[in-house]
Amino acid sequence: MNHRLKNGLESIPVSSSSSYVAKLYVRDLEMHPPSGASSIHSWSEYGSWTSFCDSDSGSDKYMWSKPAELTNYKGKGYEIAAWTSGRMNPDTALSLWADSPEHNAIITNDGNWKNRQWNAVGVAISGHYAVVWFGKELENERTAARN
Repeated sequence: MNHRLKNGLESIPVSSSSSYVAKLYVRDLEMHPPSGASSIHSWSEYGSWTSFCDSDSGSDKYMWSKPAELTNYKGKGYEIAAWTSGRMNPDTALSLWADSPEHNAIITNDGNWKNRQWNAVGVAISGHYAVVWFGKELENERTAARN
């Protein structure tokens, strides 16, 4: 959130649903690293979710639906992910995202993301990976209850 504040933006409320999805996602990446045509934005077949390879046509809809698939959060989810060969930490993750125009635009609501307001965020780091899930809809107590 400090990166957003430095860019004149407000903090985003932490969402238990987004945090839950981030935790599942980062563990999946760590236990089943993407291979072949699949990228870091893919989900493996080894969980209680719909798996997909990010290189598949129309894979965005699977990513956007992950929060609704895995929690009571009904809004779409938008993720960013980072990998490092060493041990991931928050500073490394932020540096990787801030240095990437596409990822930084999501964090700072710039470019194609300018007209979006993030009202939910979840973050997880494990081993070599870090992920953040953003959502437009506010999370309420009923939404968070399933997580």
